[in-house]
Amino acid sequence: MLLEWLGINGYGTFTWSSGDKYVGEWKDGKLDGVGTFTWANGDIYVGEWKNNLKHSRGTFFPKNGIAKKQRWYNGKRLNSN
Repeated sequence: MLLEWLGINGYGTFTWSSGDKYVGEWKDGKLDGVGTFTWANGDIYVGEWKNNLKHSRGTFFPKNGIAKKQRWYNGKRLNSN
């Protein structure tokens, strides 16, 4: 991935050609830290990331639904409340 090659660090925004968008913390060009990912369809995830994967706590806001708090470990959902 180009962003990893560039080694972006800190806080920033990136929008993919698909319309997906991430606003948050980066480490070595990867989503890493706290951030908000908005899919082109309007769904939103606000939470923690590690190595481009959802990690720890976050909240998923579906475009047409009820917000769900979630816990993640290396991209795998542990539970949903």
